[in-house]
Amino acid sequence: MERTVRGKSDSPRNRSTAMYVLVGVIVVAAVVVIALMSKGPKKVAVPNVVGKTFEQASAEIAAAGLGIKEQMKVSSDSLPAGAVVTQMQKPGETLKKGDTVLVTVSEGPTRFVPELTGFKKADAATELPKCGLVPGTVTTAVSTEIPPGRIMKMDPPPGTKLMKGQPVNLVISTAPPPPPVPQSFLRPSLELTSVEVAEPTDRGFNLVVGIAATNPNSVPGEVKGFYYKLEVDTFYLASAKQYCEMPLQPNGRGVMTLSVNIRHDRLGRAAAALLGRGNVDYRVRGYYILAAEGGRSIEPVFVSGNFNLAEKLGPYFRAMYE
Repeated sequence: MERTVRGKSDSPRNRSTAMYVLVGVIVVAAVVVIALMSKGPKKVAVPNVVGKTFEQASAEIAAAGLGIKEQMKVSSDSLPAGAVVTQMQKPGETLKKGDTVLVTVSEGPTRFVPELTGFKKADAATELPKCGLVPGTVTTAVSTEIPPGRIMKMDPPPGTKLMKGQPVNLVISTAPPPPPVPQSFLRPSLELTSVEVAEPTDRGFNLVVGIAATNPNSVPGEVKGFYYKLEVDTFYLASAKQYCEMPLQPNGRGVMTLSVNIRHDRLGRAAAALLGRGNVDYRVRGYYILAAEGGRSIEPVFVSGNFNLAEKLGPYFRAMYE
């Protein structure tokens, strides 16, 4: 009888063992892959930090395992300075743990100063409020480049960032001043020539004060304005500014009048009694603007005179105070 001999590898038992080993290797490999995948970067959701202070936002984002970075500051009328206005990574968006969230932060309601150099002064009152700002103090300065009445300088300068509602100071151009009156032009002498009473009322009365100026020069001049205080004895009566044009003819004499309003209820009994009696000394202090020989100057004034107003003021004050 013939015997057939088979190798060990061909046995059914060996083939079954090999199959089990292969399946086991596959399972182990799958477990290793799953384990490795589970150790990858963890995903986290971005919290909503809009409207919160940067410090609050930093704490919340750090608690979520993320970082935060301020991208820029922007103007905001609705959020106070330091609050988060927008975030680049939207709320609920998933990021890898440790990623950075970019945010913009409010600097409050800021505004830029507009460029108004060369504009008229009245334009600033219109344009600045449009930009959320207001006109501040207004001063003048001489300019040979900017026409008179136009804005020659702004403080702070254009482009400066201010908080909404803050003022912008303006410097308005004026024409170069005229040259001074030459010292060779002798200053006119002034005198107080008259004091008269206009018809009194129940509120007060007007004093019409006459002042004469004598021009000793052989060339003409002019008084362009008068700034004065009227006094009597130790009492101050009134003050005013009066613009005028009183010609001063060569070697001639000019006359001007000042209309001074006096309220009787502001005088008091002592001053009223003084004005209503006989002769009273009156004084005018101040200065006037002298124009002559192409120049202009400010000249001091102190003139006095003695006048009797008792005829009109006596009965008037007696009616007021008795």
